[in-house]
Amino acid sequence: MASVMEPTSRTPEAAPPRSRRALVRFTPERIALTLFTLAVVALIAAPLVEVVIRSLEKQTGLTGHVWSGANYQQLKASEILSSARNSVVIALGSMAVATVIGVGLSWLVTRTDLPLRRAFEILNLIPFFLSPLIGSIAWTYLADPRTGFINRLARSAGISHGAVFNVYSTLGIIVVLGLFLVPFVILLTGAAFRQMDSSLEHAAAACGASGWRTAVRVTLPLASPAIMAAAILTFVMAIEDLSVPLVLGYGNGIQTLSTRIYDAVQTFPPNYNFGAALGCVMMLITALCLYLQRRAMRDRGYVTVTGKGSRAEPLRLGRIRWWAFAAELVYLLFAALLPIGILTLIAFSKRWTGTVDFGDLTLDNFRALFGKGSIVRTAFLNSLELSALCACVVVALSVVLVHAIERARITGRRLFEVCLTIPVAVPGLVLGVGLLTLLLKTSLFGTLWIIGVAYVVRFLPFAHRSVSAAFLSVHTELEEAARTSGASLGRYVFRVLLPLVRPGLVSGWLLVFLTFMRELPMSALLQTTGTQTLSVALLNSRSFDSPGVTAAFTLLQAAVLLVAAAVFWTITTRRDGASSDMAAGL
Repeated sequence: MASVMEPTSRTPEAAPPRSRRALVRFTPERIALTLFTLAVVALIAAPLVEVVIRSLEKQTGLTGHVWSGANYQQLKASEILSSARNSVVIALGSMAVATVIGVGLSWLVTRTDLPLRRAFEILNLIPFFLSPLIGSIAWTYLADPRTGFINRLARSAGISHGAVFNVYSTLGIIVVLGLFLVPFVILLTGAAFRQMDSSLEHAAAACGASGWRTAVRVTLPLASPAIMAAAILTFVMAIEDLSVPLVLGYGNGIQTLSTRIYDAVQTFPPNYNFGAALGCVMMLITALCLYLQRRAMRDRGYVTVTGKGSRAEPLRLGRIRWWAFAAELVYLLFAALLPIGILTLIAFSKRWTGTVDFGDLTLDNFRALFGKGSIVRTAFLNSLELSALCACVVVALSVVLVHAIERARITGRRLFEVCLTIPVAVPGLVLGVGLLTLLLKTSLFGTLWIIGVAYVVRFLPFAHRSVSAAFLSVHTELEEAARTSGASLGRYVFRVLLPLVRPGLVSGWLLVFLTFMRELPMSALLQTTGTQTLSVALLNSRSFDSPGVTAAFTLLQAAVLLVAAAVFWTITTRRDGASSDMAAGL
């Protein structure tokens, strides 16, 4: 009996010794992934550190530098303060235009019985796939005080003897920039509106509240975090935009911080140090705004009122239904139809004087685009090569980084995650200044590679978000099952993981490809002869070519972007995720 009652010798399983845990943590795979992530973070940090250092230096002689705060002293000059004031006014105005229109349209297409709302949901995104550069060039033909189509039409109709709308003004910049930022607000707020339980709106309607009162008292407060986040993001995008102030304001004495940076780097002799100081100021503004945006999203997040399954019944607009339909058409008229229409008219006209003459049509402007001495073909091939290659690189980097952070869970992954999002807070112009000064004396300067490096560093976070969303939809149980069945890591990746995440990778690739094809600020700073991209060549064309040739060029770029957008939409809608993919990328 004694042997039966004797306690067993089994004890609770001891934890693995520290040395064994260290061995598990530092496997060759995890070490390689950690080193790879460190290298990517260093690639991101290098130009930013260079900008900060440059801003604290003063050039002495041809190549000497001393530490100095002189660059920051220059920021007190009245013309710089005036530029800063213009930047803030334009950014606030554009934010207001984009937020009011964007939230209204987003609510109409997601929550109401607006006629053709599914079609409008797609059409509202057309300005997103064009670019502010294309829009601003088109609006110079629409609202030039003397030869603009709208102003001449108003004078002909006796509505005005002068200009009803001068696009070369602060108000003109605000309106044009705001119109082309509207799709970003629609994308960011659309998700919040879709997630709402419609029962509260119907309860308000049952209590006698009108559609307007329900929207103001119920719907908008629920979506306020998303609206606030979208407003802050559009402010950031507006204050760092270069194309619209450069086309509409620069030649008319309206300078912003972005055009001042462009001036400091592009004029001879270039003042990189002062450009870096301006860049640091802009970087602080955008970082503060994005911090506020994160706080807004973190504190309340997108609101889903209940967890109950419910059918989203559209709110009936009643008598204002067709007024809302007209408002939709007005937005599309000014943001897409009129710009594309005027570009088409001018591109097929022998000359442009502000009036339409259908007996004066020609194809000469398109022939001139590809004629002798034109750089359009070179610029098109440069953009195509850069965009395709860099899109492959950022998606491939993102796949490895997502695997390292989300699946391998390398040590310090949260810190790495924060570091990888830093370029979101850095305007493209600032990053361009950093790379330019960092690589100025290397063999990369003057090649397409330096622009490619800038694209990869600046837009890696956007691809990373899209790829991360695709990977997180695949449960880790599949990997464990494959490993248990004896499959190697490579076999699991190629036979299981990639087929499942391929649609997300393709949509992420197309999204960054589109972004690269329309990118201007970094390309304009880093280009040299022979390395112009499509956007840079278009900007130069506006200065040196006739309106017909510039319009044909603009129309060509718009066509390329819209075709790529159609492919993107076709692929992503097969899995019902086009707008969510773009919102994730933002």
